[in-house]
Amino acid sequence: MLLQGFCFGGLVLDQGSQSQILQLGYLSSTTISMGFGLLCLMFGQGRALRGEGTDSIDIAIENLKEKSYQCFKYFMLELLFFHISSFLLMWIYYRFLVALIINIILGLFLMLFVRNGYDIVKELYVEEGDAKSSELLLKRLNQNYADLGQFPIHAYCLIEPRSPTHNARGYVKLTQSSVLGVQLTGQISGLTPNGQHGFHIHEYGDLSNGCTSLGGHYNPFAHDHGAPEQTHNHVGDLGNIQADSQGVSNFDFMDKKIHLVGPFSIIGRSCQVHLLADDMGLGGTADSLKTGSAGARVGCGVIGRSPPPPAANL
Repeated sequence: MLLQGFCFGGLVLDQGSQSQILQLGYLSSTTISMGFGLLCLMFGQGRALRGEGTDSIDIAIENLKEKSYQCFKYFMLELLFFHISSFLLMWIYYRFLVALIINIILGLFLMLFVRNGYDIVKELYVEEGDAKSSELLLKRLNQNYADLGQFPIHAYCLIEPRSPTHNARGYVKLTQSSVLGVQLTGQISGLTPNGQHGFHIHEYGDLSNGCTSLGGHYNPFAHDHGAPEQTHNHVGDLGNIQADSQGVSNFDFMDKKIHLVGPFSIIGRSCQVHLLADDMGLGGTADSLKTGSAGARVGCGVIGRSPPPPAANL
């Protein structure tokens, strides 16, 4: 389209028509083609992530890698033709010095576009190492199909302080009715009145040294700590629970990353309540990216499989 605009402009010039007609033909065609390139860059990424079923996880990764590079390539090609045609038109229209200055400015803009385009691709391009978590997630979902007949699955965790300096006590009931996540319902007392407390799934179920021997946050994909709604964070990051004026927290929420079945089941692992609020990895320190700077472990318990509740309570 850019070449068509340039040829159309050259034809009109040869016929002695006004420069406005030349500019109109050139600018209209270049605007359309540049707009097409921008639409490809903006909307191609969304289409790359579309998919249905469990296979869409890995397909989306591959599509994103392919389409982000493809859009970048086409967009840069459009820019190249745009500046080549602009360069030729400048030499036709203006004196040498004016054309030189205009093309230097255009060249600077081209460098800016290329740099911005590279930054976009760098943000959108998914390296093989980053696809690891998606492959493991797909594996987990596929293996969970063998457990679909077991749904709903129930688990229970008894929270105790296991330390003379803390008083957090309570329970957590966990229910998984589908592969979409686990519902957590519970009550924990002995907390700071009106305070927030970090609440996590920890890696081990070893109470030989109280809450200390339960290890760190459950993190099978080796990500930094973050908020539960983030894409790259610990699987065990459940955020904060809120205590009332009596130091009691009643909660009922669903987490979409933990599971009670499959190779990444949290059965046999542990729930942990912390003294301080979880900063979701935004504290700007190494500890924030590891633990959320949530402080001491004030209550914990091992997650165990439990029988379904009585039919009257279902």
